[in-house]
Amino acid sequence: CSSRRRGISNARLLAEGGRLDMVLREFLADVPGACRQGGRAVAHHLEFDAGIIMNELERCGLHDLQCEWAGAGREGTCTMDPEMLRWIRECHGQETFGKHLRLNLKDMVRAMVPDSEHLLSSHHTAGADAQMHRLLYLAMHTLIMKAPTSTRDCALATF
Repeated sequence: CSSRRRGISNARLLAEGGRLDMVLREFLADVPGACRQGGRAVAHHLEFDAGIIMNELERCGLHDLQCEWAGAGREGTCTMDPEMLRWIRECHGQETFGKHLRLNLKDMVRAMVPDSEHLLSSHHTAGADAQMHRLLYLAMHTLIMKAPTSTRDCALATF
């Protein structure tokens, strides 16, 4: 089960977790306010993760929340976006990331977030991965804001 990679077993879910429909409602209750304040969904493979959430909303019969989530997913940031990675390589130099078109979250964080070893050692736990996404997004944002205006606009278009 892939959830075991994240340190969450089925037994733990049954013992400690809430009903999925209630958890999704609680999660999506926070999304509109966060988006209004400039927040956004951030994931290392946003299309995939947003699709999983959309499917679970469908499965739980939460059709009223699908439109809200679709908008948040569309306006979100994928830290694995190939155009963004190309731009970051140009800023950091090709040798920082090697020749891969896409990199996993751990490699991106290692390259862009100083002093992240404590998080990297907890990689694939839900809390550490969420923190790594946040820190990677902030590092990408900082890099964009330091860029010359001519390249900043290009980067912001994919960010």
